[in-house]
Amino acid sequence: MAEITHQDLIRDALTLAGVIGKEQAPSALQARDALHMLNEMMSEWDEAVQRKLGWYEQTDLTSNVKIPMWAQRGVKGSLARMIAADYQLPETQEMVSVQSAGLASIRKRTVERNPARLDYLPQGQAVISPSGRKAWE
Repeated sequence: MAEITHQDLIRDALTLAGVIGKEQAPSALQARDALHMLNEMMSEWDEAVQRKLGWYEQTDLTSNVKIPMWAQRGVKGSLARMIAADYQLPETQEMVSVQSAGLASIRKRTVERNPARLDYLPQGQAVISPSGRKAWE
C-alpha cells in the first residue's frame, strides 16, 4: 500500500460510509467536516485509548497521512462509522468488518499505556538487625 493523502483517506471513509459513490469526490464541505472528525477521533484515541500512532492535528487535505500503513484501515473504518452516524446512515457489514480488522491490527501492534497503580499497596518497612541482616531475609 502506497502512501495516501488525508483527502484519499477521507474519500475512502466517505465511500465506505455510503455518503459518496466510488467514483465521486467529496465536496469541500464534506472533506472539511470529515477532516475535523478525523482530528477529533485521533485526539480521543491518543488521550483516552492511550495508543500512540504519531498523529497530530491536520489542516491540509493534500498532505500525506503520517500514521503507519498497518493502522490506516482501522482509522478509515472508524472514521466511516463516525461519518455514517453523523449523516444518520445505517452501518453496513463491510464498514464494521473494515473497522474490526483494522482495530485488531492496531491493538496487535501497539501497547496500551496504562501506568500501574501502586498506591493501594501497604507501605513497607525495612528493619535491619544488629547482625546486619534484613528482617525479611
